[in-house]
Amino acid sequence: MTRATVPRSGTILAAASARPAFLALLVLAVSGVVACIHPAFASPAVAIDLLLNAAPLAIVACGVLLVIVTGEIDISVGALAGLLAAAFGLLASPSHAGLHPALAVPLVVAMGVGLGAAAGAIVVFARVPSIIATLGLMSLYRGGTELLLGGEWITDLSPAARWLGTGVLLGVPVGLLAAALAAAWTALLLGATPLGRRLYALGSSPDAARLAGLRSRALKVFAFAAVGGLTALAVAVAAPRLAVIEANFGIGWELFVVTAVVVGGASIRGGRGGVPGVLLAVLLLSLVRTALVYLRLGDAATFWERSIQGAFILLAVLGDRASDHAAADAPALAPGVHRSSPGAHEAALAVFLALGLFASWRLDPAFVSPGTQAALISQSLELLLLVLPMTLVILTGGIDLSVGSVAALAAVVLGICFRAGAPMPLAAGAALAVGAACGLANGLLVSRLRVHPLVVTLATLAAFRGLAEGLSLGRPVSGFPDSFPRAILADFLGLPLPAWGIAAAALLLFLVLARGRVGRELYAIGLNETAARFAGIAVDRLRVLVYTLSGLAAALAAVLFVARRNTAKADALAGIELEVITAVLLGGVSIAGGRGTLLGALLGAVLIHLLRQFIPWHWQRDELVPLALGALLIGAVAARELLRSGASRA
Repeated sequence: MTRATVPRSGTILAAASARPAFLALLVLAVSGVVACIHPAFASPAVAIDLLLNAAPLAIVACGVLLVIVTGEIDISVGALAGLLAAAFGLLASPSHAGLHPALAVPLVVAMGVGLGAAAGAIVVFARVPSIIATLGLMSLYRGGTELLLGGEWITDLSPAARWLGTGVLLGVPVGLLAAALAAAWTALLLGATPLGRRLYALGSSPDAARLAGLRSRALKVFAFAAVGGLTALAVAVAAPRLAVIEANFGIGWELFVVTAVVVGGASIRGGRGGVPGVLLAVLLLSLVRTALVYLRLGDAATFWERSIQGAFILLAVLGDRASDHAAADAPALAPGVHRSSPGAHEAALAVFLALGLFASWRLDPAFVSPGTQAALISQSLELLLLVLPMTLVILTGGIDLSVGSVAALAAVVLGICFRAGAPMPLAAGAALAVGAACGLANGLLVSRLRVHPLVVTLATLAAFRGLAEGLSLGRPVSGFPDSFPRAILADFLGLPLPAWGIAAAALLLFLVLARGRVGRELYAIGLNETAARFAGIAVDRLRVLVYTLSGLAAALAAVLFVARRNTAKADALAGIELEVITAVLLGGVSIAGGRGTLLGALLGAVLIHLLRQFIPWHWQRDELVPLALGALLIGAVAARELLRSGASRA
């Protein structure tokens, strides 16, 4: 590698040198304002507590920075932290393995490194896009955590283990020392080593890095392994500070650290970013919760925290839009590769589904009876509905991670309107309007402002869910009139009315995609956006349309949820985005866009319905469902990519 081939880290870091200074001023300004209103905020005890709370997240953010610098992303770190915390608790608890922390911590770090390296191997060798791989791993890790803990809490860590979270070494809290070491190691790696320069080069231009002889696969596996190891280190200093270790440990970490890395100056497309900006962004985001409590004098203020995080990530990306290198168009596929009508994949999926039904029948004949399935189908109406617009979004080369949050916000709006005395049709109409507006906002940010759809919907996932929590203050609304679910879920020919509506919408979209001009244009956008623009296709308008439809469908799903559960709450349909995306990709739709069918996506949704309903029905083990879904998502995408790679070589 010549000096001209690999960019100097200092040059890359200098490109974002203004960001740390700006963030430092912002931290000082926010701290100063809050301290002026409440002088107690400026006390050393508050400062130390703030830094200790931020330390584990700073450690994980350093690892995620390494991955994002290479042009990849990891949204599984929160779930990985939960799994590693469960492992640490079982190893260090006297009532379980009872190991000394000197043994437990290295074992957990080794576990984290191994799991991170496995994630990297899935990305580089199985060719599963990192967003999909880590989305599937997030589900696998959460299911694994449930299995490890078995529903119990770990409360009896030894004093030596507790010292890792609460102790002091050389006059400095252990958690702060760990964060300082992790930050110093990451900064040294990126700023002063050939390995760091290679990571930047890989993210700046993967093709150029490959032509220059860089070992791209090994570099990416290293970055993911580093995330795993640093996440384990964060767990070792965070878990002992808690009274109990439970299955929900680490929830929300992934959004926090990705937000911090992007706000700290890293480009989501890779090749840029530094440790100082990331650390200051972690401090700023950690400051938000404490400041809200002090300014609003109550824990209810923190319900707005996720909205503020989402706003931060959007503002950071919008501010960098002019300086970021432009997104590369998706490469055009060879003639004949694009597929908009059912083919071998759909046939194979139908056979697989038939085999699944046969196995279910052999294990439990009552499950596959028409009466049982007619009763269970209402549990998957939201999934089937959301699959329709998600297919359109992914066909255009986009993604929408915010559908569950849009549904939650729409449900809360419905509940607030009902509580204010609005009739149910008007309340439902307000919910639909809010959902469409959320989808429109996503579409405008993606199409008109050219913000990466992953970043947009990751930010709005937080912002919309935070709005739902803030507006409802975490309190559900119930007591809807009995006429509401009767009207929405009325039975017609053995099935609820929404099932027939979804079937009609699916038939219409199938005809549009297979025969209509708009369908051909959507496929063209996913195949090659530049070529589509030169062909006169209204790319931006169509993208806005599909995201608006996605938001509207999410609001409809919220109405169905409220009708079924008789409650409107801010955690409605949490996590459904994983199932929806899994169904679409399982059905053969390419994450790169331009390939796949609606029939395949619906077959994928039916298969997920079968798994989600049969596992709790037969085994009464709900924790197995996320394991099955995560494995299904990763396995299906990996198999398709490997088969496609083999076919192209042939």
